[in-house]
Amino acid sequence: MKLDINKIDLDQLAQDFRMESIKWYDKEYFIWFVKSVVLCRDVKQTGVPFRRMYKNANNFMLVKDKNTALLDYRNKGQDNWDCIPTHLLHGEKYYLCWTYE
Repeated sequence: MKLDINKIDLDQLAQDFRMESIKWYDKEYFIWFVKSVVLCRDVKQTGVPFRRMYKNANNFMLVKDKNTALLDYRNKGQDNWDCIPTHLLHGEKYYLCWTYE
């Protein structure tokens, strides 16, 4: 999914879980998390901004299991992808994943 940073659609981002089951304040956290990752100026303490490190980042998804992203991206012929984990939300860890060139 192409990401519009001004209109983040969590229902489209969620791949292996239902966003309806997530509490409103956790949805707000997800929106903040996605924006903070994509607008980051220092990815993984490298000093390199997200948009430069991950050129043409695309196919964003939120998943509970990184293997969901791995299988989806491999089925689409995408070898370059990465994920960043969220904080634990009620004992569950989620991942924001994307492809890049």
